[in-house]
Amino acid sequence: MFDSCLATKFYEAWFNCALDETSVDNILVSLDTAGQSNGTVSLDGGTSSPPGSAGGAAKASLIFKGWTVFTN
Repeated sequence: MFDSCLATKFYEAWFNCALDETSVDNILVSLDTAGQSNGTVSLDGGTSSPPGSAGGAAKASLIFKGWTVFTN
């Protein structure tokens, strides 16, 4: 969904959502694939799941690119 997205501000985009692990992983992987730097994404509000292995790797890559990433 975000593979070619130029946006980098997703701080409260999923506020109080109950995202499952697959959704969290898909969002993080897609934002990482977009290749943007210095963004913010918050997936920690509500009862969202923590990222799985694919999401964890994408989270690490985003942080390396200067992103601030919040997850449960």
